[in-house]
Amino acid sequence: MSKSPTPATLDIPLPKTSLIISNLNKQDFVQDDTSPNLLESSRKLALADQIKLKILNYTDDIIEKITHWSNLPFLNRIIVIFRDEPTAQKVCNYITTEFEKNPDLAYIKIHLQENLLTKSKSSDNMMEDDHLNVSKSLNNFKNLYSDAGDGSKSDLKDYNEPKPAK
Repeated sequence: MSKSPTPATLDIPLPKTSLIISNLNKQDFVQDDTSPNLLESSRKLALADQIKLKILNYTDDIIEKITHWSNLPFLNRIIVIFRDEPTAQKVCNYITTEFEKNPDLAYIKIHLQENLLTKSKSSDNMMEDDHLNVSKSLNNFKNLYSDAGDGSKSDLKDYNEPKPAK
């Protein structure tokens, strides 16, 4: 019985669109006073949230270029999937440079690899639901935790936590 060809068997390189930030500690996902500081901010955030905010503030249009974001504390990693390889490469270089500036973050590993997630038609249809929209969720996070520009912080009362799917 013959198998249908896959990109791996055809030696077609897949675009490296998945940024994996690994080797994080469980505490890096929890807000506390011992978290290393990646951001120059008076607001104390968990390191995972600081990384998220750093990436979301990289360029004005970065949110539209992210298709998936997962904080995975049980696997000690963050996975960010981008629409295209050039964007993923730029963000990887940027965040690597930012980590190199802080010796306290030397334990964190950053990798760029092929996207191993596959989408089905049904998952694509689900993404049309407003509460599952990745861009909207990332935008809400960015707006909540970023400085307003005038030195003031956004107010938590304006944040609407996404509701879980039923």
